[in-house]
Amino acid sequence: MRNRGGVELTLSGKIIKREKFNWKSTLTWSKNWNKVLKLADGVDGQQEIGSGGNATLLAKIGGTTTAIYGFGFVRSPEGAIVYDNAGLPAYPDEIQYIGDASQIGKLV
Repeated sequence: MRNRGGVELTLSGKIIKREKFNWKSTLTWSKNWNKVLKLADGVDGQQEIGSGGNATLLAKIGGTTTAIYGFGFVRSPEGAIVYDNAGLPAYPDEIQYIGDASQIGKLV
């Protein structure tokens, strides 16, 4: 893996400060630029980094260590979600790239 640096910003503050109620909050944003150059010996194609729920972090050569794969929705060429005969969203037969953990607010 090759890392080309990273950055992390943290913003903390007291949002409300009253006699019987206090609210403090912290917002953290981080970004790490990396690229998978090679997988471990004996590993072909992809390597699972972690999983949870219906998503898996997979390392693939040329990708990042934060790439998320899972069963995203089947979409039309225009980008609309395709529904099956029962009116439920259709899912592909295989997992696909659905986003990046470093850009959670921007999942595809």
